[in-house]
Amino acid sequence: MYVFYEDCIGLPVATIRQQRFRPFGQHQPDLSIISDHSAIITWLSFQIQNISQSQTAEVLFNAGRQGIIDLYSIRGIRLQRTGTYLIPYNLRQWQPIRLRVPPRQTSTYYLKITNLVRVVDPIVATLHTPVSLKMWFADYMYLNRWLTLGLLGLVVGLLFMSLFAFSQYAFNRDRIFLYHAIFCLLGSLFVVWNTNYRLGLGLPLQVHSITANLASTLTIVYILFIARFIDLPVGFPKTWLPLQFLVAVLVVQEVVHIYEYFYGLLFSVSWPYTHQNVTFVLAGLLLFVSTFRSDSPFRRYLLGGMVCLLVTGFFSAFLNQRLETGDAVQQIRVNFTPFLYGLGFLSENFFFLMALAYRNRLIEVEKNHI
Repeated sequence: MYVFYEDCIGLPVATIRQQRFRPFGQHQPDLSIISDHSAIITWLSFQIQNISQSQTAEVLFNAGRQGIIDLYSIRGIRLQRTGTYLIPYNLRQWQPIRLRVPPRQTSTYYLKITNLVRVVDPIVATLHTPVSLKMWFADYMYLNRWLTLGLLGLVVGLLFMSLFAFSQYAFNRDRIFLYHAIFCLLGSLFVVWNTNYRLGLGLPLQVHSITANLASTLTIVYILFIARFIDLPVGFPKTWLPLQFLVAVLVVQEVVHIYEYFYGLLFSVSWPYTHQNVTFVLAGLLLFVSTFRSDSPFRRYLLGGMVCLLVTGFFSAFLNQRLETGDAVQQIRVNFTPFLYGLGFLSENFFFLMALAYRNRLIEVEKNHI
């Protein structure tokens, strides 16, 4: 097994055959290093020898959870395509690379692996029989059982909060409940979207390793919610102006995300994607400082929710920290970034619900005095 990394544009197999390959066990790429190019293309070259005198060898090749995997013959003919970027991505129906070698022959293959901006999982090279592959799937799902239940609990909790906020909006027509309901609903969809990618649920939701699905729309609703809660346009007009600019940038980002969802990435360089979180961070900082400086009676609840999201979600995403434990199940659960985000959403919205309840109480007291 040999590997070649320096392909940034998708060279043809005829050109790849002339490149210098290195042993697969050496010089594995560092997953913490982000590529300068939006497309990361890795080629594997390997041979399968069938020493049987009469039987055709049929084996399954597993390269790990990669974006797009293309199998080519030595003549450059594409034999198969699979990967997690294909719709729908179903773990149980996922097609591994199937290799057929006639008796007493040796076949050479080239495997093209394409990921976007960053390689999420390391590239592996494992041969399976159908039985061993089923056992691998069973072990994978067993290791993720608690993560699955945790993600399901987050989705149910956020949906329940969303339904409650929608009911309150239908009752009193206060837009702040509408913003909160939409925020909780989008948070639950965010968790479902990423759960589909991690566990292969088969939902028609495509996830690239760089796209922040729904993140821009989530941030826009978040800005509108906090701004209305603390009356930010009136109390902090100088802060409201840059926030309006950030909302415009977020709208553009969401339009770009929708386009790329259907037609692929717009940029060949990686920096527009690696820096797309800057708008989220700036909006969060402006809202946090404005809330901290405000004299709103709900300030404690709002700040408590913001801190929850900051601690649980951004710890992994922005500090790039990974918790090392001796328990494989625990390590899978705590290092899955969307799970941390979902936990942050749920904790934050719990505080927001308390703020909304306190707000309703103050409104009722004011009405009674009148």
